[in-house]
Amino acid sequence: MAAGKLHGDGNVRMTSLMKIKLQKRYPPDQFTFAVLSEKYGIHAVRGPRGIPKHLSEALK
Repeated sequence: MAAGKLHGDGNVRMTSLMKIKLQKRYPPDQFTFAVLSEKYGIHAVRGPRGIPKHLSEALK
């Protein structure tokens, strides 16, 4: 196992953690999967990846 502190609960073991913090909340109907697909060309959300510039501007 890699060096570092081990975290886990008996079911899951990991050596690294990342804390995330909510920065902004949007209305539930503003960025639905349908809107993301039709307007921004996003068909799946799998993790923190780059986003199209026009979506980045809309989120600001």
